[in-house]
Amino acid sequence: MTGLGDTLKMLGFQSMRSGRIEEAKHWLDRGLEVCRQTGDQRHICSALSGLGEWCIRTRAYAEARKTLNESLSISRSTGEKWNIAINLGSLGWVALLEGDLPRMAKLLRESLSIRVETGDRSGMAWCLEKLGQAAAGAEKYEAAALAFGAAAALRRPVGSQMDHSDRPIYEETLKRVEQALGEAMFAERWRAGENMPPDEVIEYELSHFETRVEQGAGSSRLAPGGLTARELEAAALVAQGKSNKDIAEAMTVSIKTVETYVTRILGKLGFESRVQIATWAMENDLLKKEER
Repeated sequence: MTGLGDTLKMLGFQSMRSGRIEEAKHWLDRGLEVCRQTGDQRHICSALSGLGEWCIRTRAYAEARKTLNESLSISRSTGEKWNIAINLGSLGWVALLEGDLPRMAKLLRESLSIRVETGDRSGMAWCLEKLGQAAAGAEKYEAAALAFGAAAALRRPVGSQMDHSDRPIYEETLKRVEQALGEAMFAERWRAGENMPPDEVIEYELSHFETRVEQGAGSSRLAPGGLTARELEAAALVAQGKSNKDIAEAMTVSIKTVETYVTRILGKLGFESRVQIATWAMENDLLKKEER
């Protein structure tokens, strides 16, 4: 029975990847039914992920969130990192399509952190392509070109291919970005993305959308000083007297990325030293927030 459920589920994924949407729903529904009968949590989770994606592609966003959150709950309970990353990514995709870019960034950051940890280059590329789409929609065309170039560089060594059903919007977005930037600037930003270390690309792209911090259900406010969530985290660690190396280890990024954070913090706050950052962080209770 487990093998049958997996086969039905994979037929659904194959149909969806090829753009045969209605056929995909048929197989995914049957696959989930069989997987539930067997009680195999990993396969149930995967089938739900597939149905969540189907809901996204048919613009049933509320049902997509419900289905993906069920899958995410199961995957967290079983510790399946691959499925956790997939569900978080798909939920980020929903947020992108609904125009909630701060939430998209939060979800894609968590998905990317797992994908970086597990070496999932295809998954990292997928997330960066979604961030590129978001950047293009916000008319941040240089960031979009850089994201798409970085994604292409991640896919190339492992022979990863974009899903057939995703290619039309990808190609339309690329065309729009190139027209906005001009051929020369588009090519320069694409090459920059190809040559930039993945963690630096990720931080750069997310920085465009992480300018808000959650304050409670249904509400948000600008972060102190206009800093992103990650810059606030870095500022709090500076205030603790940590070196760039220590901060890099705590935030699981490169030292160069930490240097970029510190430079941005100094620029946004109009400061000239780490001492000023530390004083500002303490005045804004960032250390207490980190402890909580």
